[in-house]
This record gives sequence, C-alpha cells and structure tokens, in this order.
Amino acid sequence: MANERLRATESFLAEGAVIQYRAVQGGTAEDQVKAVDGATNEAFGVLQNDPPAGGEATVELMEGAGETKWEAGGTITIHQLVGLDSVGRCVVVSGANAHVYGMARTAATIGILVRVALQNRVLHA
Repeated sequence: MANERLRATESFLAEGAVIQYRAVQGGTAEDQVKAVDGATNEAFGVLQNDPPAGGEATVELMEGAGETKWEAGGTITIHQLVGLDSVGRCVVVSGANAHVYGMARTAATIGILVRVALQNRVLHA
C-alpha cells in the first residue's frame, strides 16, 4: 500500500503562457502566476494543468510538504537535491547560493517527469 503525502494545491489565473509541470512565480496582479523567467527567481509552485493565458492554473505549492510531478531539465537520479533552471524545469542543484526546492524521489532525463518530495526552499551552500 502506497503512502499518500499531503498536498497543497491552489488555483490562480495564468498570466500569459505557462507550461504544465514547470515552476511558476507570482504574477503582476494578486492571484496570478506566470512562467519562471530566470533560475534565480523565486518559484512558489509547479503548474499541474495546461491552462490558456487568462485561464485557471492549478499549482502545487512549494510549502515544504507533499510531492509533485515536475518536468526534468537534465539528468536527475533518485535522492538528489533539486532546484529549477531558467525556464522552470527541475534540475540538480549545484554550486553555492542555488535554491533547493526538494529531493528527487524518482530518476529522470530531460523532458521526463520526475517526482519530487517538496521541502521549504533553502540556499545550497
């Protein structure tokens, strides 16, 4: 029997084009999200559906609890610490001052979905 992890999912309006299973950041207005446009941006969730611009975006929040599906931006092995690349894909954290959003629970290569156990965002030293 599999254990079901707690999930925190909320709905927002999509500001412009957003891509399913990639990280999103806050939009310019309240209750909006937009695509991540740089690896140093602070993402607050992973988009779980494929809304049109202005449509309802379902976001798995990065609150330190739960698990999400996230598109891999490179080769990831199980138990590696992960963050995001400049377009919101999941990548292995390397180097100082990189944000860690969770740990890979499955392995994946670029373009494949990886399961990530989310954690509160921290800086990699």
